[in-house]
Amino acid sequence: ELTGGLEYILPVMVAVIISKWVGDSFGRESIYDEHITLNGYPYLDNKAEYTFTERAADVMTTQDLSVFTMHGNSVALLEHTLRSTPHQGYPVVTSQH
Repeated sequence: ELTGGLEYILPVMVAVIISKWVGDSFGRESIYDEHITLNGYPYLDNKAEYTFTERAADVMTTQDLSVFTMHGNSVALLEHTLRSTPHQGYPVVTSQH
């Protein structure tokens, strides 16, 4: 709201522009990206381009492979499978065939 505060617009705009220039002079990464890097957390930057040459089938093992098809499953079957296996995650893949 600018009612009665028009004399503050110019100083605020100048302060914002100068702070942006100073921040850009330190680098384009945000402070959160820098914190992730400093702590060594795994992170895939959405601004970077990654080229993956491996397919999911190349890095998966066939031991204890659970496959869920799109049709023919029930919630009870999925719950039983999730509770009876020690796996922490399941990849979601689509077949090209």
